[in-house]
Amino acid sequence: MSKKFKKIFIYTILSILAIIIIVRVGSFIRVKNSEGYDFAMKYISKNEKVLNRIGEIKSFGKFPSGYVSMKETKVETYVYGTKKDAHIVLTVSKEIGYEWKIINFYFKELE
Repeated sequence: MSKKFKKIFIYTILSILAIIIIVRVGSFIRVKNSEGYDFAMKYISKNEKVLNRIGEIKSFGKFPSGYVSMKETKVETYVYGTKKDAHIVLTVSKEIGYEWKIINFYFKELE
């Protein structure tokens, strides 16, 4: 391989990695700053089934993922409790003029 080819190859890989990082960070910021995220975290914090299974919530995952649209927000996060930890995926929806509602709730205890 020539030096020029190696240089182009390395720049291409670094560019792809940079784009992936920018997209992930942008998604994280958008999800974390949404109304749907706030509603989802409050819902999880007060959900009796979650609290009974993992205990009092110590913290949420630092890097939630998901998506935000005009009517719907999906939040995927880890929740750390006093008894156990869990992976939670929560999809919430809001029509204009209405309250947030739960569309989908997935809960899995971690070992």
